[in-house]
Amino acid sequence: MLHAYEKIPTKVWHEDGVTIIDYGCGQGIAEMVLSDYMVSKYVDNDYIRDFILIEPSRTNLQRCIGHVNAFFSESKISAVCKKDNQINENDINPESTTVIHLFSNVIDLDDFDGKAVLSLLNDDKSHNNIIVCVIPYYQEATRGKKIKEFGDKLQRYSLVYKLEKHTDDWDKPYSCQIYIVVSSYY
Repeated sequence: MLHAYEKIPTKVWHEDGVTIIDYGCGQGIAEMVLSDYMVSKYVDNDYIRDFILIEPSRTNLQRCIGHVNAFFSESKISAVCKKDNQINENDINPESTTVIHLFSNVIDLDDFDGKAVLSLLNDDKSHNNIIVCVIPYYQEATRGKKIKEFGDKLQRYSLVYKLEKHTDDWDKPYSCQIYIVVSSYY
């Protein structure tokens, strides 16, 4: 996630604040890494106006809320305890014009459908959307291509960063696929 945050267009951190929407937020690891990233770039944590945390597990969602409260005490938090295919436009009401959508280790899951989320993203013409997708790099054809297929279904968006590395391809002890896709504003 840290590598992905470093590839988000830098102008995002110099505007009027952002909304973070985390699909399958788990226990809030992506948010804690985001806090570390922001500290390293001298961006105040209160720059994040609000979080919309989406997670089907109520236990994990409560842990995530606790972590976000600890790291981003000035930000508003909305919690949605639903699976991705149950999300609708009433669940997502960002306070900022710029919205960063996080898909960390979610798109590759067997039970991730994505259709409802894609519909919301494709219909949204009022926000500057940045889609950050991170999953392990899979060499097999099924789960390995899910991140690209998801990105290809986004309309009026452009791929601004792509990384596909297997453990044999670089000096890191993990594999990684990162896609960052932005709306036409960027």
